[in-house]
Order: sequence, then C-alpha cells, then structure tokens
Amino acid sequence: MFPRFADLFAGMGDALPITTRMMLDTAGFLRSRWWILPPIAGLAGYGIHRLWQVERVRQGWDGSS
Repeated sequence: MFPRFADLFAGMGDALPITTRMMLDTAGFLRSRWWILPPIAGLAGYGIHRLWQVERVRQGWDGSS
C-alpha cells in the first residue's frame, strides 16, 4: 500500500509535507525492522510494571498527593 503512495509522491516532484514524510518513513522502518518492536514493547511493559510498584507514582497517577 505505502510503496504505491511513495512512488506517486516521488513522481510529483514537489516537496512532501512533514506529516506525509513521517508516515512514509515510519512505514519503511516498520517494514524493514519489525523485529525490534516486540522487545521494545516488552521492555516498556516491564518498566511500567516496575514503576507502578512505587507508591508515589501510583498516588501521582490517581491525583492524590
């Protein structure tokens, strides 16, 4: 899907808006380096779990100081 858009935009010759470039770059990154996402998601989940065990963090999230 995205390669067709990339070819279409490349043929226009004009500079693409930043949001379009970011979308195409993100799609390219995910296509070539998809295997990086599961470890990052696992580490983020572990970090959030560990952070949530801190009483001060839980109180801050709940809005009770």
